[in-house]
This record gives sequence, C-alpha cells and structure tokens, in this order.
Amino acid sequence: MVGQAGANNPNIGNGTSGGGGTFVVADSNNTPLVIAGGGSGAARSKPGSDATTNTSGLNGSGLNGQTDGGTNGLGGQGIQGGGGGGFLGSGTGNSNLEGKSFQLGAEGGEGMLDGGFGGGSAIYHSG
Repeated sequence: MVGQAGANNPNIGNGTSGGGGTFVVADSNNTPLVIAGGGSGAARSKPGSDATTNTSGLNGSGLNGQTDGGTNGLGGQGIQGGGGGGFLGSGTGNSNLEGKSFQLGAEGGEGMLDGGFGGGSAIYHSG
C-alpha cells in the first residue's frame, strides 16, 4: 500500500494534514517487510515533523505542548489534531482526526483537512 500526501490549503491557517505511510507485507497474515511512516501535519506557526528512518516516530508540537510519535507499530498521539496511524495501532486525537492503523484499513483522519491515505492525521482547525 502506498501512502498519499496530506492535504494543503493556505487559506486554512497555512495548514497541512499528515501524509500516510507506505506498507509492504509478505502474505495474507500481513507480515511486515518494509514500512515507511508518514510525516505529520502542521498549522500556522507550529511546524510538522518529517518522516524518519528510526523505528519510532518523531515528536510533534501543538498549541498545548509536545505530542509523542508512534512506537513499536503503534500510532502517534494527537491533542487538537490527530496522531498518525501505525502498523498495529491507530493514532489518538479529537473526534475522527486520528489516522487509522494498517490493520484497520489505513484510512486518513477526517477533519478540516483530511489526512492522507495510509493513516495520515487530519487537522482540527486553522491553528
């Protein structure tokens, strides 16, 4: 499964939603071979984080402080926006903003700007 870029709309607080991850699995049991995590979204003065080559996602920053990136196949944490989905677990966040895990269909979060397919996070508001 190839992840989709996040949405970008300069008219919404210069915000962007998170891009989805890319997943390569071996068989019908979804044995992971290669996983490339997506990047986070950003709003106005709070920059997003790029994807990383580490096994854990990078931390994000929001209006209410730092949020944790995903670890061990789990999704990232979201506060006002959603966290991106991982291989095993979805992100957290308000409403339906979190990206869904690969195991749950890897749908992007739903919000003012939807997250990219592959478990990308949506943004809540204009920042």
